[in-house]
Amino acid sequence: MRFLVAFFGLIFIKPWFLGATIGYFVGFLIEKLFSSSSQRTRTAFSYQNDARHLDLRVKILMLAMRIAKVDGNILQSEKTFIRSYFSSVYGPVEVDRMVRTVRNNPNYLNLSSGEIAREFGQKLKYALRATLLHVLFRVAEADGKISPAEVQEIEKIARLLGVTQADYDSVKAMFFQVNDSAFTILEVSPNASVAEIKQAYRTMVKKYHPDRIRSDDPAIKQSAKEKFLLIQEAYEEIKKKKGF
Repeated sequence: MRFLVAFFGLIFIKPWFLGATIGYFVGFLIEKLFSSSSQRTRTAFSYQNDARHLDLRVKILMLAMRIAKVDGNILQSEKTFIRSYFSSVYGPVEVDRMVRTVRNNPNYLNLSSGEIAREFGQKLKYALRATLLHVLFRVAEADGKISPAEVQEIEKIARLLGVTQADYDSVKAMFFQVNDSAFTILEVSPNASVAEIKQAYRTMVKKYHPDRIRSDDPAIKQSAKEKFLLIQEAYEEIKKKKGF
């Protein structure tokens, strides 16, 4: 840039050496201006992107803590699981940052589970919202059992997330093993035909294959893999029962 402007200065400003000198320094200033502006833009974008990621992670953690607390005080086993689980997907340093963010920001502390769920319902794509339920059930079972109060709270969050009853029941069946769990996971009747079962499986693959869960959030991505593995296991179980 500076050499191009210097060249024009050389042509249009007399004497030539003065024109070249002025042109060079004008070009230098333009380069610095654009470079500084570009750097500020990149820095601002990076900060905003990081803030969005942190906000999403903090709110997922808050929902998990609310689920653990809904049936009374949070047990030590639940605290240990939550920290271990989120540290495994985000890293312990990031989890510490998330906890500090909540403690230092009253706006987070005043948010209810319903407000967070409604916000996710508006901002997250459907498959991500359904996958988020899997995270919450995983937290609920941290103490070895999922209480009725925890189930009720997760079901309320599912409604606020805009998740259908069939998809909610599918996720719930992954954590409560009964005779028809595999069919509920695949969202088909035990009396469904082989063709209907195969179609249901293809539909679940289209909705919940990890490659289709487009999210940068590690917790959601990990839960998507766990959920899809359970869908595959349910399909294999049905195939054995039905003999196809």
